[in-house]
Amino acid sequence: MPSEEMESAGEARRWVRARVLVHPAFTGAVAILAVNDQFLKGRFPGSVTGKLSDFAGVFAMTVVLGAITGNRASAALAGFLGFAALKMSPTV
Repeated sequence: MPSEEMESAGEARRWVRARVLVHPAFTGAVAILAVNDQFLKGRFPGSVTGKLSDFAGVFAMTVVLGAITGNRASAALAGFLGFAALKMSPTV
Protein backbone atom coordinates (compact mmCIF):
# COMPACT_ATOMS: atom_id res chain seq x y z
CA MET A 1 0.00 0.00 0.00
CA PRO A 2 1.28 3.48 -0.78
CA SER A 3 0.26 4.87 2.59
CA GLU A 4 2.40 2.30 4.40
CA GLU A 5 5.40 3.23 2.25
CA MET A 6 4.81 6.93 2.92
CA GLU A 7 4.46 6.25 6.62
CA SER A 8 7.73 4.32 6.76
CA ALA A 9 9.49 7.03 4.73
CA GLY A 10 8.27 9.67 7.18
CA GLU A 11 9.45 7.56 10.07
CA ALA A 12 12.86 7.17 8.42
CA ARG A 13 13.15 10.96 7.98
CA ARG A 14 12.28 11.50 11.64
CA TRP A 15 14.94 8.97 12.66
CA VAL A 16 17.57 10.72 10.53
CA ARG A 17 16.63 14.08 12.09
CA ALA A 18 16.84 12.64 15.61
CA ARG A 19 20.16 10.92 14.89
CA VAL A 20 21.90 14.30 14.80
CA LEU A 21 21.25 14.59 18.56
CA VAL A 22 23.80 11.84 19.24
CA HIS A 23 26.41 13.19 16.81
CA PRO A 24 29.78 13.89 18.49
CA ALA A 25 29.67 17.57 17.51
CA PHE A 26 26.33 18.08 19.25
CA THR A 27 27.20 16.05 22.35
CA GLY A 28 30.54 17.86 22.54
CA ALA A 29 28.83 21.25 22.36
CA VAL A 30 26.45 20.25 25.15
CA ALA A 31 29.36 18.97 27.25
CA ILE A 32 31.34 22.17 26.67
CA LEU A 33 28.28 24.23 27.61
CA ALA A 34 27.73 22.26 30.82
CA VAL A 35 31.38 22.23 31.93
CA ASN A 36 31.87 25.87 31.04
CA ASP A 37 28.76 27.07 32.84
CA GLN A 38 29.20 24.88 35.92
CA PHE A 39 32.95 25.05 36.48
CA LEU A 40 34.98 27.30 34.20
CA LYS A 41 32.96 30.52 34.48
CA GLY A 42 33.31 30.53 38.26
CA ARG A 43 37.02 29.78 38.27
CA PHE A 44 38.07 31.79 35.20
CA PRO A 45 35.59 34.61 34.66
CA GLY A 46 36.11 36.60 31.52
CA SER A 47 35.26 37.04 27.91
CA VAL A 48 36.68 33.67 26.76
CA THR A 49 34.37 31.59 28.95
CA GLY A 50 31.44 33.84 28.05
CA LYS A 51 32.03 33.51 24.31
CA LEU A 52 32.58 29.76 24.66
CA SER A 53 29.14 29.45 26.28
CA ASP A 54 27.58 31.65 23.61
CA PHE A 55 29.02 29.60 20.76
CA ALA A 56 28.21 26.21 22.28
CA GLY A 57 24.69 27.33 23.22
CA VAL A 58 23.85 28.72 19.78
CA PHE A 59 25.26 25.62 18.09
CA ALA A 60 23.29 23.24 20.33
CA MET A 61 20.11 25.30 19.99
CA THR A 62 20.26 25.33 16.19
CA VAL A 63 20.88 21.56 16.08
CA VAL A 64 17.85 20.91 18.29
CA LEU A 65 15.66 23.29 16.29
CA GLY A 66 16.83 21.63 13.08
CA ALA A 67 15.99 18.19 14.44
CA ILE A 68 12.53 19.35 15.48
CA THR A 69 11.63 21.26 12.34
CA GLY A 70 13.61 19.33 9.74
CA ASN A 71 14.74 22.59 8.14
CA ARG A 72 18.33 23.42 9.01
CA ALA A 73 18.40 26.83 7.36
CA SER A 74 15.32 28.08 9.19
CA ALA A 75 16.59 26.58 12.43
CA ALA A 76 19.92 28.38 12.08
CA LEU A 77 18.20 31.67 11.31
CA ALA A 78 15.81 31.28 14.25
CA GLY A 79 18.68 30.32 16.55
CA PHE A 80 20.81 33.32 15.64
CA LEU A 81 17.90 35.74 15.79
CA GLY A 82 16.84 34.33 19.17
CA PHE A 83 20.39 34.66 20.46
CA ALA A 84 20.63 38.23 19.20
CA ALA A 85 17.32 39.10 20.85
CA LEU A 86 18.54 37.67 24.17
CA LYS A 87 21.82 39.59 23.98
CA MET A 88 20.01 42.85 23.21
CA SER A 89 17.60 42.41 26.11
CA PRO A 90 18.65 44.55 29.07
CA THR A 91 17.42 42.02 31.64
CA VAL A 92 19.49 39.07 30.40
